[in-house]
Amino acid sequence: MHLCAVKKDTMFQYGAVQLITFLSAGNFVLSTCAMDPNMQFVSNGSKHKSWLLNKLFTIRPISGYSGFRRDTFSPSFPLPKSLSYEKKFNLTGISNENLYGVIIEPRNEIEIGNLNSLISSDEEILMKYAFWIIFTGKMTAKTKVAQKLREWFPKTSIDLSSVVGSDAKVADLKLEDFDQMFTSLHMELNDDFTHINELRNFYAQFRPTTENAKFAD
Repeated sequence: MHLCAVKKDTMFQYGAVQLITFLSAGNFVLSTCAMDPNMQFVSNGSKHKSWLLNKLFTIRPISGYSGFRRDTFSPSFPLPKSLSYEKKFNLTGISNENLYGVIIEPRNEIEIGNLNSLISSDEEILMKYAFWIIFTGKMTAKTKVAQKLREWFPKTSIDLSSVVGSDAKVADLKLEDFDQMFTSLHMELNDDFTHINELRNFYAQFRPTTENAKFAD
């Protein structure tokens, strides 16, 4: 919320903030998989969420894949019984039995393709970008991206063939390619966007409630 300038009365306004925390294996994977070539087998949705997280924050593992056993902490942490792709993660050294330390720092400036966003001034771009990355993460690996863009932006005057190849599938693209698409299409996320209601609902999650709103609202 602070990063998108929706709410300013947070600890971030007082200067640089650094958080050290310990994550379950699943959350550690989610926070780092977009930046780690050893984790490219995780789902498209997870990689997109991780990409967004790493755009907004600098995330540094404290000790790589060397985790801390949960009985190191008192009281011990309850951990999930299973981890998606557990066998593959075991091969990399990531164990569901461990917790993983990370250092998290908010970024003051964000580069999205050729857009350079200062946190204090680009609320709408950042909100749209967050939506875009999560929304495009819902596509499957075999989805033809150009076809989806034509469905989403039926009234655009932009030549979509200049945005992505006509036969390109999600699996053919890098996460950076979705940033480049956003730089070309972010102005098209308007009332003509066929999923505009989803975008509005996404915005609503981060808007402060009014003082006279009832709890049930």
